[in-house]
Amino acid sequence: MYLKDIVLKNYGPLKNISYSFQFNSDGTPKPTVFIGENGVGKTLLLSNITHSLIEIKRNFYEQISDVSGSSYYRVASKKYIYDLENEAYEKITYDNGASYIDFMVKDYEKLKSSFDSSIYNGVNVNDDVLKKNGFFIKDTKPSQNVFEREVFLYFPVERYYIPSWFNNENESAKFMYEDRSFIGRSNDSIIQYNLLDRISSWILDVAIDQALYERAAIPRKTGDSNDSVVYESTYIGKNTNIIGTINQLLQQIYANRISNVRFAIAPKHHGYRQIQIIGRNESGQEYVVVPDFSNLSSGEVMLFGIMAAILKEYDRLSVINSMSFDAIKGIVLIDEIDLHLHSDFLKNLLPNLISMFPKIQFIVTSHSPFFLLGMKNKFKDNCNFVTLPTGTITNQLERFNEIERCYAIVDENYKEVLGSLDEVREKLANISKPLIITEGKTDWKHIAHALKVFQLRGEFSDLDVEFLKYEDELGDSRLKTLLENLAKIKQSHKIIGVFDSDTAIGKKYIDTFDFCNNVYGCCIKDVHGYNCGISIELLYKREDLKRCDDEGRRIYLSDEFKEKSRMLKEDPQITTSNNAIAGAYKCKMVKVIDSDVFNSEEKSLALSKSEFADNVYNGNGEFANISVDGFKDIIKQIQDICNM
Repeated sequence: MYLKDIVLKNYGPLKNISYSFQFNSDGTPKPTVFIGENGVGKTLLLSNITHSLIEIKRNFYEQISDVSGSSYYRVASKKYIYDLENEAYEKITYDNGASYIDFMVKDYEKLKSSFDSSIYNGVNVNDDVLKKNGFFIKDTKPSQNVFEREVFLYFPVERYYIPSWFNNENESAKFMYEDRSFIGRSNDSIIQYNLLDRISSWILDVAIDQALYERAAIPRKTGDSNDSVVYESTYIGKNTNIIGTINQLLQQIYANRISNVRFAIAPKHHGYRQIQIIGRNESGQEYVVVPDFSNLSSGEVMLFGIMAAILKEYDRLSVINSMSFDAIKGIVLIDEIDLHLHSDFLKNLLPNLISMFPKIQFIVTSHSPFFLLGMKNKFKDNCNFVTLPTGTITNQLERFNEIERCYAIVDENYKEVLGSLDEVREKLANISKPLIITEGKTDWKHIAHALKVFQLRGEFSDLDVEFLKYEDELGDSRLKTLLENLAKIKQSHKIIGVFDSDTAIGKKYIDTFDFCNNVYGCCIKDVHGYNCGISIELLYKREDLKRCDDEGRRIYLSDEFKEKSRMLKEDPQITTSNNAIAGAYKCKMVKVIDSDVFNSEEKSLALSKSEFADNVYNGNGEFANISVDGFKDIIKQIQDICNM
């Protein structure tokens, strides 16, 4: 059963929707993506479709788990009638004759005098309940119980509030699960919550059933002179096919990162059996990629959870041993499909996963232009993008060209992060002590030098750390992403990211932040009374920052210059064209000026941050005895993390 048509009039923000779902020439459904800003009715639309499925399903069972007793999935309310209108209408039609009609009216007498049955097709204007309460509901069931052989699933968005249409009396629609069915009763809900726990239990059951019932010995002739036969141990059966299909999903998810990936059941530990993800390196050796499903990122959980839930539901319905993506038919509704996903997952991986289920009618909502671009690239004209609240199809190519350019910018930054991650992983393979990763390419030199000076004084003598030494700027956002990725797997030694405090990202780590798995973040603090967020150079005393190199160049600070004329307050003959001055005054911050400072003869007087760091680190000239007292706080914080 597939969705055929949906008509909505004056329903919430959906004033006039009339949309026919599209199909390919071979009868397979085209994916439909509903797009639009917040508040245009995307979630409301999917909830109405879900509600219609539940009401049609109710015709076949005395009791269903989607709702409690005679309760409805969502509460009908006249407040959803479009402003200044008298009535609201919904008709959802399926391709096998099944349908659902929902109609409500504020003023029945006003409706009766102007009712048009061609507009509100299927509504009985003389219905007693409509006259009395202002509501009319009608559903038509299909000739056969499609819920016993096809997949019907709805994945609501994870919200921190309960939608206004949700019926609070529906205990069955909450986080409850029971995998037993009886005659006249269905315990398998269309609405899907708590995916990871459900999928994990199912995978364990599949693995156990395979081990118990599907072991087989296959005869094979050796080809020797005696025409001998040997028996090879293998597995044959439905569960074996399911395991192969699950591994296909994992291989697709990890295709760009790890080859030959599969899942495995680890030995029981502390009464708990873990499901691991295993990879194979170029030499054929297997290694643990993810020690337990609970260590998956939120994006990986979303991708694998949704797709595996479809397999799980088909496993429940199917009585045959095969497990083929091509055989799985049904309707899958996903609200905010882009939730928790990086741009590359959205553009490439998610469309590929959707394409693996050609007979599933995917109806999804999305905010992400990268997902739209990926679906356009993958499906060409075999996918429709529908703008809400108007319901118009939007397939203009020029919009996707703009998204492509935007994606290229984001993807370039992401690849830089991956490069940094690979560099850190290479370093991690050889370290035997805590690793410090700084935001700026010169920051590690300042902290390493300060620690050395303190230890020569007899302070922090027990602090033994390594620094990630690199020459390309990392930046606060890339450092944050790097730490988040490293925290996905337990680290043998502590990894400490050190941020500046001059941006919103860095300020989040004023107090030590535990990313988990031995990964931490912290940031430098204003120790000299600048009363603003600072970069690491401002941990030195102001008089020390004025020290010059052999060519008379030095570091300058933004507040040394006048705001408008940009002349040096101490010497008007020295000026700067550095645009950071304007931003510093506007934000009431003090910033380092390390370029575009000139005297009256246009000689460059600015010492770059990199040169300043090298002079301090190597103890060159006037920088040999520079004070590092301002670094005591950040080094103490690093020491405290190491002692945790």
